[in-house]
Amino acid sequence: MTNLKSSNENTSIRVLHVDDDQSIREITKLMLMDLSSAFEIDQACSVDDGFKKLAMDTYDVVVSDYEMPNKNGLEFLKELREQNNQIPFILFTGKGREEVAIKALNLGADGYYNKQGSPETVYGELAHGIQTSFRQKKADELLRKSQAELKAIVNNSPIGIATSDSNSKFRSANEAFCRIVGYSEDELQKRSFRDITYIDDVEISNMKMKELICGNILFFKQDKRYVRKDGSIIDGKVTVSAIRNNEGKPVLYVAELEDITQDKQAEAELRRTFDVLERVGEGIGAGLAVIGKDYRVIWANKILMDLGVSPNKKCYQTFNHSEFVCADCGVKKIFEQNASLDVHEYKTVNVNGETIWIELRVTPLKDRNGNITAALELAVPITEHKNAELALALSEKTLRAYLEFSPISVFVADNDGKYAYVNNAACKMLGYSREELLNMTVSQIVPEEDANRRYRFNELKEKGYFAEEMRLRKKNGTIIEVSLNSSKLPDGKLVAYCENISERKKTEEKLTETLIEEKFLADLVRNASVAVAVGYPDGRVDNFNLAFEKLTGYTQKELTKITWNNVLTPPEWMPAEKAKLEELERTRKPVSYEKEYIRKDGSRVLIELSVHPVFDENGKITRYYAFINDISQRKRVESELRQSEAQFRQLFSNMPNAVVVYEAVDEGKDFVFKDFNATAERIENLKKAEVIGKRVEEVFPGVESFGVLEVFQRVWQSGEPEYYPANIYRDENDPGSWRENWVYKLPNGNIVAIYNDITERKQAEKKLEETMNQLVLINEKLGVVGSLTRHDVGNKLMVAKSNLFLLKKKIGDNPDLERYIERIDSALASSGGIFEFSRLYEQIGVEKPTTENVFDCFNQAVALFPELSTIKVVNECQRLAVVADSLLKRLFYNLIDNSLKHGQKVTQIQLQYTKDIDGVKLIYRDNGIGVPETNKSKLFQVGFSTGKSSGLGLFLIKKLADVYGWRIVEEGQPNKGVKFVISIALSSVVSF
Repeated sequence: MTNLKSSNENTSIRVLHVDDDQSIREITKLMLMDLSSAFEIDQACSVDDGFKKLAMDTYDVVVSDYEMPNKNGLEFLKELREQNNQIPFILFTGKGREEVAIKALNLGADGYYNKQGSPETVYGELAHGIQTSFRQKKADELLRKSQAELKAIVNNSPIGIATSDSNSKFRSANEAFCRIVGYSEDELQKRSFRDITYIDDVEISNMKMKELICGNILFFKQDKRYVRKDGSIIDGKVTVSAIRNNEGKPVLYVAELEDITQDKQAEAELRRTFDVLERVGEGIGAGLAVIGKDYRVIWANKILMDLGVSPNKKCYQTFNHSEFVCADCGVKKIFEQNASLDVHEYKTVNVNGETIWIELRVTPLKDRNGNITAALELAVPITEHKNAELALALSEKTLRAYLEFSPISVFVADNDGKYAYVNNAACKMLGYSREELLNMTVSQIVPEEDANRRYRFNELKEKGYFAEEMRLRKKNGTIIEVSLNSSKLPDGKLVAYCENISERKKTEEKLTETLIEEKFLADLVRNASVAVAVGYPDGRVDNFNLAFEKLTGYTQKELTKITWNNVLTPPEWMPAEKAKLEELERTRKPVSYEKEYIRKDGSRVLIELSVHPVFDENGKITRYYAFINDISQRKRVESELRQSEAQFRQLFSNMPNAVVVYEAVDEGKDFVFKDFNATAERIENLKKAEVIGKRVEEVFPGVESFGVLEVFQRVWQSGEPEYYPANIYRDENDPGSWRENWVYKLPNGNIVAIYNDITERKQAEKKLEETMNQLVLINEKLGVVGSLTRHDVGNKLMVAKSNLFLLKKKIGDNPDLERYIERIDSALASSGGIFEFSRLYEQIGVEKPTTENVFDCFNQAVALFPELSTIKVVNECQRLAVVADSLLKRLFYNLIDNSLKHGQKVTQIQLQYTKDIDGVKLIYRDNGIGVPETNKSKLFQVGFSTGKSSGLGLFLIKKLADVYGWRIVEEGQPNKGVKFVISIALSSVVSF
């Protein structure tokens, strides 16, 4: 026997072998140590002993027997997994335990190996399974560690990361992604990217995804909007890439998402700010520019652009055509000296070569945290002002005369706020005489509640200019709204120009409210789900909404060219409609009626109209408001409901089951009869007319003792249906009868009970149960004796064969001794066959037949053969189910096992079924190459089994056929492989 080598010769594999048979433990240790020096074998005699060993030491693999005292191998595995112990677990037990092996694999076992067979094969497979499980465990540990690290990286990423499948369905999402969109990962996994994408951005996302899927691009970036769980809209920057398989097809999509909502809002706010500045600049005829900390012009309005100012250039380059910062630069004072305002004048030459004067006012721009981010520079042309100063001084009397007759109120105050001059308009606006105002100060005409406005006077003194809307108090106490523009005069006094805007403000507010209300109502009608249109007596249609367009099939443009009375309304409906409109005109009240419309495509739709008249001042109808509902669907549903009710009533009356409807009274404490079908009358020997409206206890005295009312009450309260059998009797002389009941709650709150009289079936079941109990007791006794004998003797046979194998290796080539050893080996094999035969014979007909899925049974048998990885297995019985028991799995196991042992170069094992006239043919094919000459006459046994166990295999199939009514057909193709056909009678086929 060739020794097996582990993947790393220096790595030992610690194995804990749990078996109650000491001889098995010893021979297993000898055989495994003989196969590989990498094995370190420790032993335990029971499950409890195994747990103690595992608690005290560390092992790589557990190998366990099934049948052991107190706890078996499955209970051992189950407790390990419940303790979250994932140590590789291999079940090493006797032949015939395939159903146990399947349960073990379902519980998480890593392998199942049969003790029966040649020692070289048995222990070779066991050693290979141990090494495979060990390597898989190490690989899984590395994979889990790698996955944990990767998951931690993804989850802790500040960028939202999510994955989706080919249908854009979410597979996973990290914490950042969930935080951005407002959904948990579980909630996202029930949705797709389309579900959270803003509807206007879906189409462009789909276009980019198509390019990515086709491989035209490796990834794409997109700014798009998302709808959060709370309904709010956010802006996101998303990068999407694809993970592809070896064929280049996308199998997973990865999306990286950044929330750029604040950036977008900041951009929008900045754009709005620039728009406002542009309008302000236009309004006052001044230039405006935003200067960055690097003295670069970030933005300039049109007035400065026309003067030659260029954005993205340094301010001193574009304003003064200099390469250095100006000596008295206001921007520099803002950034370096933290000045709140800088005002200065300078003289320059414009693009036309003309000398001009400009007053520059520089103020800081700050972010929300109060940090200065830029400077706002207001460039007010003052050339004319400079030129006019002299003329102003010379013509002060003329100017004063102009001010007196000006409709704009003008105030001039000194630095203490006392008025030095007021014109006639100012006196008239406030109701004071000129003498009164000249003895007053600015603060005396500002309302006390606007005291903070008084401090703007000090601000004006510092800055020299401001403009705003504010409130003033007249002499009679009336508060008025004024538009105020103030500036500082050359002599230090302050001048203010005021306009009373109280009436304008009221008008603007009223107009705004009216416009908002009208727009709201227009949008509401336009998007209403009910069709709305305005009709005129001459038949024209106008002012219709989207629902009306959809109802008629015409576009807005087409509807303005048609009339309701000769295009939309069918001729046969015209008289009735005319009568309705005459009624409306006579009663002068709205009318409602049903009619049909002819849609654009020629189809007709049944509608319900509600027509409301509109009268002019002479009482003449000028137009109609029509509200239209499509009632076609409602009419169809009403008709179908009437038909359904008639069918239900017929079905209810003719049902072979008894059906009774009850109404709950006294808040569900009692029930009265509402309906009774013919079958119920027959079973209960009652007339429907005699019980309708009566309480249950009136008809069936003592019914509470049967638990019926309790079931009714539970169903009535929970709405959940219940099934229960009940033994009903009326008095002590009544032998009673059995009812099989199903109780449901109807949508209207009533309770319906559907039941059958199953008295005869119950009596038969009772007799059958008594007979089965006797048979079970006999079978249990035989089973216990047979099981214990097979288990213990089987272990001894295995020890004998294993020691025989080791003896044969020690003896070497000795023909005489080898002949004796082969005879011993043959006798041991025959003994094993006898025990297997007895075990199968005990099982036949013991289990109660159930519905077995052929596809699953065959796959479970395949799972017990790790060596099938090199053989193609084809299972085409996905929808086939038959009446059988667990021996069906055993049948498939024998077929596969013997095919591997005796099939000669098997390349494919195939299971399929074909529909036949008198049944379903279940076909098993072992595509082995060649058939032994000695077995040509036994085509049915070739490949399934040969030699020693062929009779047992044939016996199993024939016995199953006897129990379940199968009919066997034997077929074969000598030298080309073997085909078995089992025809199953239709009576045992559950589904195809």
